[in-house]
Amino acid sequence: MLRHLRRYTVHSAIQAGRLLRYFGLDGPRLSSEQLLAAAQALADWDQWGNPDPKPPLSLLCEDLTADANLHLPGRVAARFDLLRLLKHRLQIEKAIADNPHITRQSIHKPIFVIGLPRTGTTMLHNLLASDHRHRAPLTWETMQPVIAATGHAAQHLDTQRKVASQLLWLDGLAPDFHRIHAVAADLPQECLVITAHALHSYQFQTTYHVPRYQAWLQQQSRLAAYQYHRRFLQHLQWQAPPQRWVLKAPAHLFGLAELLEVYPDACIIQTHREPTEVMSSLASLTVDLRKAFSHRHDAHEIGPEVIQRWSQALSSALNARDHHKIPAKRVFDVDYHQFTASPLAMLQKIYAHFELDWQPQTAAAMHDWLECNPKHRHGRHQHLLSDYGLQADSINEHFRAYRRRFLDSRPATAVA
Repeated sequence: MLRHLRRYTVHSAIQAGRLLRYFGLDGPRLSSEQLLAAAQALADWDQWGNPDPKPPLSLLCEDLTADANLHLPGRVAARFDLLRLLKHRLQIEKAIADNPHITRQSIHKPIFVIGLPRTGTTMLHNLLASDHRHRAPLTWETMQPVIAATGHAAQHLDTQRKVASQLLWLDGLAPDFHRIHAVAADLPQECLVITAHALHSYQFQTTYHVPRYQAWLQQQSRLAAYQYHRRFLQHLQWQAPPQRWVLKAPAHLFGLAELLEVYPDACIIQTHREPTEVMSSLASLTVDLRKAFSHRHDAHEIGPEVIQRWSQALSSALNARDHHKIPAKRVFDVDYHQFTASPLAMLQKIYAHFELDWQPQTAAAMHDWLECNPKHRHGRHQHLLSDYGLQADSINEHFRAYRRRFLDSRPATAVA
């Protein structure tokens, strides 16, 4: 009943927005100057730290106004989200100014899961996070990082409930999204939500059509984003340091060299799967997210866009691995089909490669997670290349170097 009410409310708001636009009204204004001023007033702080949020915020607001074609709930959500990110960015800087020792904390041998989206990265991240010695940033913690870092257990629980209630509205905005990617307050979250606080994140181009911002981001060194990423984790852990962070984002492919410059002892796990099995799923995810917030979600525009972006990501990662002399001991490659066929056997290999202690308790926790999270638990995700104007031959050509390196030489037993 409540689900139908949320969906009806969102649909009605979209229709109301069409009517407002007919009369020349678009809803809340997306002004970078106003957002910066509002965040400073809410946080009672005006020192942003690095990197400077002003240039990317200006581009984002320009794109969201001119190109994204946001509907009314999308415009409200975009303004709310940007203001939340800016406010928390300032509050974290204020906490660090009051407690300088926060940035002197160590982060030892963090594990990063990377690879194309839809290649098992989420499943692998969750399994690694089920080890009691590991900690993943949870969704509610990345949405409310100040409370997560300093609150008490009762406040944490209350905040988690509030975040869970907020996330229910995503079902109203994107009713089929849960079939593609599970969303919940207590689930591990991707690092792109962390770097969104620095306004250096691929979160924005996945959710909205933001061409100027995306062009700007592609020209930036990722170093500042990873320096902020470390600062965010140090703040999140300063009251309760973990034994080891486990982190994940496909977008780490774009900045592997910079990631290892900031985290030189990082353990990198890269997942691999045929791009022809991945691209229509990824295009479907992008369409669903953009449809949740805007009228601009043309499938045949998004299909080629995701191929271009993620073929560049893999080229960047290959270049980093080949030319920055990343030691082999720092990276472990995982074939998607081998992993999904025997998850615990693959995890044991990962632990052995990075000299991590594999314990019976670890195996039991991971087995329990697999039992509670069967494939297609929320329904089967249907998608075809042709739905997005894509062809297998063209995809294979874009990913030719990657396929030759990681896929063409696989034994037959590794192929589905």
